[in-house]
Amino acid sequence: NALQQAGEHINSTERVELADITTDYGTYHVLKMREIQPKIGLEKTYYMDLRSGNLVLIEIQGRTSSIKYNELDVEVESITKNAIGNILQKTDSKLDSQSRPETVKDLEGRILSGRIRKTITYPVKGETSELIQNLGNGLSEKLILYPKMLGEDVSRWVNISYDRTETEASSETVAYAGNQKIGIVKSTQTERVGGGKLYKKETYANGPEVTYEQDAVTGLSDNIAMQVETAPGEFHTRISKITYDENEMEVGRLTYSYDESDPNNKSKVVLSASRTDIDSGKQEITTTYTKAGKDGVGTETGTMVVDVITGLTKTISKQVQINHITDRPGYKPESHTWTDTIKYDELGIEKERSTYV
Repeated sequence: NALQQAGEHINSTERVELADITTDYGTYHVLKMREIQPKIGLEKTYYMDLRSGNLVLIEIQGRTSSIKYNELDVEVESITKNAIGNILQKTDSKLDSQSRPETVKDLEGRILSGRIRKTITYPVKGETSELIQNLGNGLSEKLILYPKMLGEDVSRWVNISYDRTETEASSETVAYAGNQKIGIVKSTQTERVGGGKLYKKETYANGPEVTYEQDAVTGLSDNIAMQVETAPGEFHTRISKITYDENEMEVGRLTYSYDESDPNNKSKVVLSASRTDIDSGKQEITTTYTKAGKDGVGTETGTMVVDVITGLTKTISKQVQINHITDRPGYKPESHTWTDTIKYDELGIEKERSTYV
């Protein structure tokens, strides 16, 4: 058992068995151990190579991560797969010419001692990001994203803080253009944890606040709630339920208006969307959507192209009926496709929208 102080139980670990296993990097004689993290409600299985003492395989809820080390017992790379064997992500450690971790620095040039920097590749998304990890406790302290749609030199640094039980407490996402700090994109607070989930509140640079639940293993979000001003001074809560495929990519979402007097009623749907395509080269997904019309009258249908790194909408295309001639009997309005192209600044705030026919 690991205890930070009396009453703060971090985890419990127990020996399961000795076994011979094969990972993506070889065959090992291992000690199999089970770890339980009671605060967040997670169970992990570790496989420790008895020859080197290194962890060579980690299993969590059907996910498996195989880990490879060099002759200095420094982690070189890892592969994480889902339950059916598809690769979800691959990491590569940044090492120097002597096979040791490179010196890690932040964008201000400060040396981050006792850290290792890794490149993370997500083959389905077509995304490459970076991670700075604490070598002492294994916690991820900084995640570096490269949202190409915001500019080739734009990066987002997610700075993560933990509480005494090594549970994520907060994070702050900062935008940079080259080495120049632009500002804070969003700040996130973990309000509570349990059942394998973190329940978070997020505040964006342009003001909106959202709450959501995040899976502690995959990092995927669901039940995203946001206050929307539907009329001057009139606010309603809208909640988005999201479904994902086996590769942890969004398949669809259903957004409905939440009524406190009838919390289980999800029939007031304001938007439904279904994914139709993934373009990993452009780091985007295409979805078709149906949206409730103004004041609940009619519907609007169309397609949206969404950036997979930021979640920002790139384009919206919809069918518009235009009545060019109003005095001719029997004349039918013509249907046109209108496409909105949206541009954002480095903080992800909309700065320009153009409509094309």
